[in-house]
Amino acid sequence: MSRRHPQTRVASADGELLAWPRYRDNLARHLIGVARDLQLRLMSHLVTACDHRDLRPSFALLIGLVASAPRPLTQLARELAISPQAASQLVGLAERAGYLGREPNPADRRSAWLVLTPAGERLVRDGVASLRAIEADHARRVGGDDYPRFLAALTKLVASLELLPRPRGAETGSAGLLPILAAHVEQDLMRTTGQRGHAGLKLSHGQILTLIGRSGARLHRLAELHGVSRQAISATARDLEDLGYLQREADPADRRGRLIFGSAPADRICEGGVWYALDLRLNQDASFYLDTRALRQWLRENLRGKTVLNTFAYTGSLGAAAWAGGAARVLQTDLNPRFLALARQSCQLNGFAASDRDFAAGDFFRQVGALRRAGARFDCAILDPPFFSVTTAGRVDLLSESTRLINKLRPLIADNGWLIAINNAVFLPGADYLNALQALCADGYLQIEALLPVPPDVTGTPQTRCAAPPADPAPFNHPTKIAVLRVKKKG
Repeated sequence: MSRRHPQTRVASADGELLAWPRYRDNLARHLIGVARDLQLRLMSHLVTACDHRDLRPSFALLIGLVASAPRPLTQLARELAISPQAASQLVGLAERAGYLGREPNPADRRSAWLVLTPAGERLVRDGVASLRAIEADHARRVGGDDYPRFLAALTKLVASLELLPRPRGAETGSAGLLPILAAHVEQDLMRTTGQRGHAGLKLSHGQILTLIGRSGARLHRLAELHGVSRQAISATARDLEDLGYLQREADPADRRGRLIFGSAPADRICEGGVWYALDLRLNQDASFYLDTRALRQWLRENLRGKTVLNTFAYTGSLGAAAWAGGAARVLQTDLNPRFLALARQSCQLNGFAASDRDFAAGDFFRQVGALRRAGARFDCAILDPPFFSVTTAGRVDLLSESTRLINKLRPLIADNGWLIAINNAVFLPGADYLNALQALCADGYLQIEALLPVPPDVTGTPQTRCAAPPADPAPFNHPTKIAVLRVKKKG
């Protein structure tokens, strides 16, 4: 809404609830909400009451398919609609957790198929019992014949969308299909909004956008409606402001309202003799990652006279370290220009000779494609993507597709150059990531030169660690897994 027409707003103390009927009648949103509640209740019961270890929501469909009939890995990949590599990683997690095993395939003795272990069979029994209890609770809340009709409609819809090869419980229906349908709806929403030019939107933004009517909304009321902290809603709102979807105005119902801030926070930090610009209000991570300290040291020590491409640069601390090491040029790219503004400030704080052409805001996939077409080559490329991200140009998924981005970046690296790959997926075991890297190196044109550790003051000590990571990071010492790869070119 334009600032020029404030009279079109509704000045009501509860004005933000005017949008609630639109949200309340949004079937897709309700399906997603009920599916999330179902998953949380199932996971909580199976872990706390049934003592199932290393359990993940992503196991649900995988184990359900294997429980219906043993299957080879290739068939599972097709039925899960994921790549064979992603299916192999997911199956590997379930095997290490003790829920799946392999037996000779009677139809082809040269291959194996996946079967449930005794622990997997117990998990299925406990899961079905827990699901039935949740369904009974749902039925009590809904009453009458409405809930059976809902389950029947749910089963029919999942079958018509072909989200499963053969939906289980097709005769009577099952609430276990809800997460499958919800995931399909969320992916469709992301794809549709991206195609319409909203590349920066995330699923979490719906917590705010769906509840803002012509009268606006108050953050504390949004937090109450979603049952989350005001800090969490505020972080999402700041993200939407950066993208241009939100603006803040005076509250017409309370002109005395004021925002109170603490004293001005620090705007820089010094590490290894290099200054890095900070914005402690930018995100929830202080705009500076302590776990990559060893990598910044490596960059300072190895890149004199080299050209560097820093992708997913965020606030540019890795690029600043490369400049500090005497790099000839550092090109820093990120989707968000506000993040790159901090990268510029770091260069200014240190007097580095960075120019406007050394900062490029835009989508990773499009920028890499443009650099390839231009024949660009760099002595070192840094790949430090977020755990998961979707734009109209491509998807980042460090758990299921841990090495795909490496292959995207390899053509931009000169012979005998470096590719530094960082994977921060906490649910990806270090052994799986290392195996994936070694598979990339099998052709002889990539070589693992070093695995860089995370500093001990970040990893913690046995006395200060509260719990183990969700997945074992070994041979890395932390879920932030940093590998330095040497690149060779053909010919």
